[in-house]
Amino acid sequence: MKGENNMKIYLDPFTNLPTKDNLQSNSFNLTERSLNEIVEEIDRLGNCFVNIQIPSEQSQYDIVFIDDYKNQGIHQRGIKNYSLIIGIIGHSCFGFKCGKHKTTSEYYESKLGVNSKKLTILFNKLRSLKGENRVCF
Repeated sequence: MKGENNMKIYLDPFTNLPTKDNLQSNSFNLTERSLNEIVEEIDRLGNCFVNIQIPSEQSQYDIVFIDDYKNQGIHQRGIKNYSLIIGIIGHSCFGFKCGKHKTTSEYYESKLGVNSKKLTILFNKLRSLKGENRVCF
């Protein structure tokens, strides 16, 4: 059934929140393992829809990552056929180059409408992991 595989990630690593291994929950703290699981999901399906909760910022976001999409035409805002689309539901979405980046939270805020240091770390790490062995056309 669609939607059963949605992930919930807590971006506060020192909270006593459930882990992915807990069968009662599909939630886990952000670790290299969870980052790799998101990348694997994106590689396998072309996208990943994740619920991100940041208790220390008292915030929660539904975020979609889209990497494999049918490219039609030339796009505005520098989006290329190899861009990783990051969308924050209820805010905005934008296409980003993959590879190692030190993009600031202010830049993400200008593109996605959300300023979060923890999301910045997540987005930069995902873009870096997705950029490994990527062929850009």
